[in-house]
Amino acid sequence: MHIHTKATVALLLTALFSAHMEARDWFVSRGQQLQPVLDAALPGDNITLQAGATFVGWHKLRKKTGTGWITIKSSAVA
Repeated sequence: MHIHTKATVALLLTALFSAHMEARDWFVSRGQQLQPVLDAALPGDNITLQAGATFVGWHKLRKKTGTGWITIKSSAVA
């Protein structure tokens, strides 16, 4: 493998493994869909639900890869 190719592969691997190094904060307000946020959230992320809002239906937090917790809380305690 050429040096240029090795550098490119190393850069791509670094980007893949460090893509979610920082936690993301999500806010779901009244009228928004909750499931897309649950699907997109990764370990370490925080999801805040608007206080008083109702999210009707079945919601599922699917198994995620990685370590850490996904925190879900009300904006009343945020």
